[in-house]
Formats: sequence, C-alpha cells, structure tokens
Amino acid sequence: MTREELSDELHAAQPQPDDVIYIERRGEAFAWACTGGDTTAHTWNLGEPLGLPDAWIYYSGPWPLDDLMRWESFFDELIEEMDSMARGAPRNRSRWPLGDPWPQRR
Repeated sequence: MTREELSDELHAAQPQPDDVIYIERRGEAFAWACTGGDTTAHTWNLGEPLGLPDAWIYYSGPWPLDDLMRWESFFDELIEEMDSMARGAPRNRSRWPLGDPWPQRR
C-alpha cells in the first residue's frame, strides 16, 4: 500500500494506546500489523519472503484520532522517525519534549 493508504487505513482502524503497531516499508510499499489489547492482528501479503524490510518501527501509545491536522502531523513524524533509523548515519532531527507526546513542527 502507499503512504497515503497506510495513513487512511491506520486512522480508520482507530488504534488504542495499548495496541502495538508495527509498520514496515519496502521501497515505496508499506504494510502494518496491530496486536495487543482486544485487537485482532491485521495481516498483509507481500508475496514471497523478501528478507528484512528497508525500514520498520513499532509504536504503542496515544494516537490523535479526533483531530485530522494532528493526525497528519503525528503520522508524518512517525514515518520520518522510521526512515531516519534506516539511513545509517544519524541525522539531526528535531525532537519534541518528552512531556508533550505530539510532534512539534518548527
């Protein structure tokens, strides 16, 4: 699925804070799974095993489901965080304060 489809699908799934969300990217294709709480795992088929994905991340915590602007910012930051870990050399990314769980665009 595309990045936009991933965002739409995750938002529609309404993840809860106790869910553990796994997101992976292979090239431009994304996939995700959700486990935890009372959630049934979401599964996908990427075809034959391809080895490790290009990037992946796990997230568990609050999701800004009620505010579309916050959702878009949160989702963009989550994907940027995932991709920053796959680049090799550390990149100087802006971090938001630990006491404020929502991304701060500067």
